[in-house]
Order: sequence, then C-alpha cells, then structure tokens
Amino acid sequence: MNFDKNPFPEGDADRHALWEMLVRRDIDAFIGQDWAMVEDDFIADSFFGNKPTQVDYNCIPSAVFSHPPLAGVGMTEGQARNKLGQVKTFTSDFRPMKNVLAGRNERSLYKLVVDGTSDQIVGIHMIGPDAPELLQVAAIAVKAKLKKADFDATLALHPTMAEELVLMR
Repeated sequence: MNFDKNPFPEGDADRHALWEMLVRRDIDAFIGQDWAMVEDDFIADSFFGNKPTQVDYNCIPSAVFSHPPLAGVGMTEGQARNKLGQVKTFTSDFRPMKNVLAGRNERSLYKLVVDGTSDQIVGIHMIGPDAPELLQVAAIAVKAKLKKADFDATLALHPTMAEELVLMR
C-alpha cells in the first residue's frame, strides 16, 4: 500500500480526514523516530479534551516483544550513576511459580534503580514473561517518584511475578 496517497476519496469525508490527520503523520513519526509529532495523541486530555499536556520524555516505558520480553522505564543503572552519583540497585532473579508448576525452567530478572540519596525509584527494568504488562503499571511508581520504602511497605500478592517488585531487599 502506498502511504503517500490517501486511499479514501474526499467524498468519504470522515475516513479521508482521519487518514490525513493520523495515518500519514504516524508513519512519518515512526520512520523518523520523532515521537514529538504524535505525543499529544497519547494523553487523552490532549487528544479528546483540548487540554494540552507536556510529555515527560524521561519516563517513557518501552518494551521489546521478544521471547522472553524485555521492558524498562526511567534511568538505567549507568545513567543513574552518571547523573546522580550514589545509586542503589535491587535485583531479583527468580523462576515464576507458573513456570515451576508447569515444569519449565524459564526465569525472570527484575532490577530497581534507586537514587542512593533520596531513596527515589528512578528506573525499573525487567526480562521475563509478561514483563511489558507488569512494567506499564510499575512505570507509575517512577513517574510518581515513589520511594523504595513505598515498595517495601506494600504487601506482596502471592503467588505472582509482580510480588518480586515489593520483596527486593
């Protein structure tokens, strides 16, 4: 399909307008890796409510949908050390209960990157089953500037893979 030419005639006003407004621009943004072109689309108030909101480019979750999947948000350990100096990391290398019960050897690895001075969680990275799903929720903690102590004070839901995030010591 040629994305340069709108496949909908101007007489089909709704679909023609959507193509002009979204599709061509989205493709250009993807090819150019210029997410600023489409940033307002990802915030409902900006897109539907006409309330422009600034995107925090330092807190964009990302994932690689491989096998096993990878996901991360915030600073890596190296970035945190370069920017903050004192950094603490907490890791968990484990075999999820669902894999134990199924007799599979697949493991998961989670890592919290914490500002050593303020105790703020500045990065979360994971590899393993459902990592992107878990990370989307965990990204809220980075965005909200939660502390490691907030995770430590949260009761673990057992048996889940997510419980590892609050059990790392």
